[in-house]
This record gives sequence, C-alpha cells and structure tokens, in this order.
Amino acid sequence: MNTSRLNIIKESFDNIPIAVCFFDSRGIVRLINRQMLQLTAQLLGSHVQSLSELHYILHNPPPSVEQLSDAPFIYRFPDGKIHRFSEEAVTDSEGSVFTQVIASEVSELIDMQNELCADNLRLSEANHRARLLYENMAEIVREEEILAMKMRIHDDIGHSILSARQALQKNESLEAIRANAAVWEKSIELLNHAN
Repeated sequence: MNTSRLNIIKESFDNIPIAVCFFDSRGIVRLINRQMLQLTAQLLGSHVQSLSELHYILHNPPPSVEQLSDAPFIYRFPDGKIHRFSEEAVTDSEGSVFTQVIASEVSELIDMQNELCADNLRLSEANHRARLLYENMAEIVREEEILAMKMRIHDDIGHSILSARQALQKNESLEAIRANAAVWEKSIELLNHAN
C-alpha cells in the first residue's frame, strides 16, 4: 500500500466518532485513533502502549476519572462525558487475531437511564399510595355513608322539632304531637345506633 493511501485510512480512522484501538496477539497497540489517545491520556497521563496497561488503568482509574461501573467498564471523565469501554477479539483476513477496544460515549444513555430510574421511583411511590387508598377504601366509604346518614337524621330531628313546635303553637291534637314525637324518637334512636 502506498503512503498516501495509508494516510487516508489513518485520517478516516481518526475521524470515527468513537474511541477505538487494536492490540496484536502480544497485547501491543497496532492502531489507535485520536479519541482513544485523548481518553487514555486522561486515564494514564500518557498514551497507552499495551493491553495490560489499559486493563490496569481501567481497574485503577485516577481520581479525576470516576468509575461508575466495572461490568461493563463505565467512567465519567473530567469533561463530564461518560464512556463505556468494551473489548472484543477480531480476526483479519489473514487469520491474525487482534483485540479491539472501543470506548463509546454513553452520557445521554446514562442520563436517560437516571431519569427512567427517577420516574420508576415516583411511579412506585404513587402505586404504594394508591394501594394504601384501595386497602382503606371500604373504611372510607363506610365513614362517608355514616356521615351521610347522620346528616339525614340530623335533618329529620330538626324537621321533627319544628313540626312539634308548630303543633304546640297551633294547639293541635295530642295525636299529632305524639306522631311528631315518634318521628323524633326514631331519629334519635337511629343516631344512637349509628354512633
């Protein structure tokens, strides 16, 4: 391959939007793009030279890089971006085996996952409150029915008192007064029963 074609391939590889590098069967870097160079420089303070060096620093990141997960390897870098490192064996057309390491930016996915967890927590709390309300529904309905009955009895007692008063003022018969008193007594009995 001529030099200009190799430069075009390297330039294209450098412009891939994810960080990627390839290590040979001995664990030596064979191809690495700019994004991976930048990430490994933040992890190591220099550029990664071997797969074992990368493994070590992924297990022991510097204080400036926060490890969010170790399976898969997910890190928050000082710029706030979150990257997920993955490793895979690949074979070329000649049968040589290489180890490909990719660091994908997953900041938006992590943010969406955090929002989803917060939403799930809110839904769980709302579900718990709804379950408590459902469990207490019979008691709430019973109390509302008792309150409605007490209000109706109270109205009946008030009506009976007014009727008795009018009967006494109009000098109605003793039968009419007794009829009003019976309604009054029945209402008081129902009120006592409700209590």
